[in-house]
Amino acid sequence: MIERFHKLKVCIDKAFIDIGSDTTFSDLEWSTIKDLIESLQPFKLAVEALCRRDSTLLTAETTLKFLLEKLVTQDKMLSAELSETLRVRIKERRTVVTGILIYLQNPKI
Repeated sequence: MIERFHKLKVCIDKAFIDIGSDTTFSDLEWSTIKDLIESLQPFKLAVEALCRRDSTLLTAETTLKFLLEKLVTQDKMLSAELSETLRVRIKERRTVVTGILIYLQNPKI
């Protein structure tokens, strides 16, 4: 939804002018919206991967690793905060079974 909103940037600005509204979005606000879209894009991909019928615990582990790597490489404040929060939440939820499954899949690690 945010992506669609951002794509309609010009139309939204023109609509505000047409109705005579004092409300406008600054360049900083549009930039923040774009950063939000970029930060949430890896989450969109991760959710799509995790919602597949053939998704397993190993798939989830790989998907979360991919998600964290993408967030770190974005070099944005929001991405860093999301990454750190996600790491804390994963650490809270991680069990011994996950480590065993990863080891059984690839014992060389």
